[in-house]
Amino acid sequence: MSFIAAAVATLIIGTCFDADGPAAALLKMTSENQTFADQLRSATSELPNTTMILHPGESLSDLADFFTNWIQFVPILANTAIYSDDFDYLSKTASAQKLYENPQFSQWVKYFVDTRGEFMDSTCSNTTVHTWEADVPNMTQFVVPPNGFETFSDFFSRDFINQSLSRPFDQGGNLIPAPCDSVPIEIHDALTDNRKYHLKGDVSLNVSKILGGYPRSDDFVGGQLLRLVLFPYMYHKMHAPFDCQIEYVEHINGGYYDINNDVEEYETRRRAVVVLRQTSNPNNVIALVPLGFATISSIVFSPIVKPGSILKQGQYMAHFMYGGSTVAVLVPKASPVTFTVPDNSDPNNITSMYMGQSLGYFQ
Repeated sequence: MSFIAAAVATLIIGTCFDADGPAAALLKMTSENQTFADQLRSATSELPNTTMILHPGESLSDLADFFTNWIQFVPILANTAIYSDDFDYLSKTASAQKLYENPQFSQWVKYFVDTRGEFMDSTCSNTTVHTWEADVPNMTQFVVPPNGFETFSDFFSRDFINQSLSRPFDQGGNLIPAPCDSVPIEIHDALTDNRKYHLKGDVSLNVSKILGGYPRSDDFVGGQLLRLVLFPYMYHKMHAPFDCQIEYVEHINGGYYDINNDVEEYETRRRAVVVLRQTSNPNNVIALVPLGFATISSIVFSPIVKPGSILKQGQYMAHFMYGGSTVAVLVPKASPVTFTVPDNSDPNNITSMYMGQSLGYFQ
């Protein structure tokens, strides 16, 4: 590991959390399985020179240190993904694809992800929260505990003091208010199952795969897709856009949680599919597909989010834990929508939207 990487790690990781378990387990696996060790070494050697911390040709011991430091990484707004970006590079090497075929490796990744989540739920993770509070717009709108946020997860899942005042929902029978704070990016019309649509990072899936096991996914062929990107500093909860009934719910764990041989699925991280039917006009249907961040990849749902439940506009549905996230809004062919979101095609000139502001309207 480079000197700069070690210096960065010293500055931004905590020392009050026992993070050695996954690294020790990884080294034990490599000592007991030479083929696995060779695959891991090959994957590391194939890394590009653009990585920030993990570099081509690093030893297995360096790789173990990388994961230990990552577990204890305390997020800073200037660079929330310094470790996950490097792991994405690693996971896309040709040799890494063979690792995905190893159930033991999938189990280890889950162990790592769970440990990382435990760190973010610990008091060791709160050392940079004050810097985030300083940069969050209108932080005075949020509930702050008298002694401050105990963990980064507490800060990330913060609540409004008065949600209806801070995030009023646009009214109108045919309007589709935003289910979350976000930057709307990419509108796709005339969806086809023969094409993959960009969801997050390098993740692209076709319509049927985006919708998991929804039995009427064909209804969305010919429909539309809008991608909503949540930046790390944003409010990370998802609410019902209008009065509706939940028609379908599916939790899709993705490769970080499931053992499978599908490299594409491994890259999708954890996501869910929630199909909503508007109560005032049952012909109006949308699917919300929240997609979690690269590692912790956690989406926590309210118990009310289940098929048959009736939701009121603005009612809390779910929240993400740690990091930038994405919500894809899909519309079936039979419920065409005119989207009225800002044109954010220029990454240097983007306009965000608050939850409750109209994304468009059913035609």
